[in-house]
Amino acid sequence: MNVLISCHSDRLSQVEQLKQKLTKQSHACYVITENQPESIVARANLVRWCDVCIVFINRTYQQTLFCLETIYYAKDLRQPIIAILAEDSFQPYGGLGAIAASAQQTIALKNGDISENVVSQIANAIPREKNKKKKMTNVFEPSTLDNTSKSVDLIDGNSNSPILICTLEDGIAVERIISDALIASNHNVTTEDLTNGKPISSVRQCTVLVAILTPLFEQSAVAQAVFEQARQLRKGIIPVMAVKSWKPQGWPSLTIAGSTFFRIFDKDQAYKKFFDSNRITDLRVEVDVSSEKRNLTLVISCFVVVEKIACQPRPTQAEREQIETNALKQQIEECKSKLQTWPPARKSRVKNFVEDRQPVRVQIDDPKANLKFTHIHHSITRMDMKAPTPLLDQYGLPKRADLDCMIR
Repeated sequence: MNVLISCHSDRLSQVEQLKQKLTKQSHACYVITENQPESIVARANLVRWCDVCIVFINRTYQQTLFCLETIYYAKDLRQPIIAILAEDSFQPYGGLGAIAASAQQTIALKNGDISENVVSQIANAIPREKNKKKKMTNVFEPSTLDNTSKSVDLIDGNSNSPILICTLEDGIAVERIISDALIASNHNVTTEDLTNGKPISSVRQCTVLVAILTPLFEQSAVAQAVFEQARQLRKGIIPVMAVKSWKPQGWPSLTIAGSTFFRIFDKDQAYKKFFDSNRITDLRVEVDVSSEKRNLTLVISCFVVVEKIACQPRPTQAEREQIETNALKQQIEECKSKLQTWPPARKSRVKNFVEDRQPVRVQIDDPKANLKFTHIHHSITRMDMKAPTPLLDQYGLPKRADLDCMIR
């Protein structure tokens, strides 16, 4: 059976152990990570080629887009999935959590070990026979494909527009609808027609790539190179399906798996009311959101070093004490260099109370009888009860009476 193991690169050591053990059981195994293979054609072919997909789920897998698109594409193709929870303190959520919950079998690793029991469970979960009802088109043996993404060497274009729309001949009508709408909303847009096959594109300078997906776009090597370069540079990519009766079968189907894409075929359909909006308005909003995400990514990248320092493990108490001791020793050495003798002579601590203690004269003003005295009297009463008897008589002197308490 053809087995595909999808994982993040930080789990390669465990995956290689599993791959060797499954290979000994006469299974053909390939591994796909977030960066290997590089070519999106080879990545999409691997998912279509396999009979079962084993996914190693951990925190970094959940956070990596190129890992998620692999398992989303396998789910779209209804491939059998075996989920392995490779991190004890992490539970998948969102779409990945739903896939793990509905997997053919879910296995939790203990201490990250690939034991014989785990291998036995995986081997039992692998189908014994291939699904004859499922027929995949455009499937090749993985060893025959180029795993690199250097099929075409692109030449940088001259445009510096933040929004780039790439299309071929069969998508020009939809490209004009989108570009007119974006220009009308004061967006700086550049369009590129890749029909002539010239490997020139301004994808490196743009912020957002709007790709008009058509049959010719899927077959074009230049379009594939532009798309792959946008992925490598982490550009915002917005796919637009421009042919009504067409569904991609090759590499574009991998790139739209689990991501937002639009279906725009003509102007009427683009501006047709869709709930409280329309597709062209939603596309314009997505362009703005992708631009903001890209700018935020650039800002976050400036703090990568700070984040790495903050994420380093905290030193123990003994290590902190050693650091403080070394700092104090360095200060002592600096003091030694400034003194003629070491240790310095002790200062005399004998005090002469006659010379050291001097009397302090305090000038006190004579008492005066012309100070004004202001007396403020507050009376608190209630309208619904009898007022308390006054404490002072008519001359302002306190009356003799028993008091329960006095508040000053």
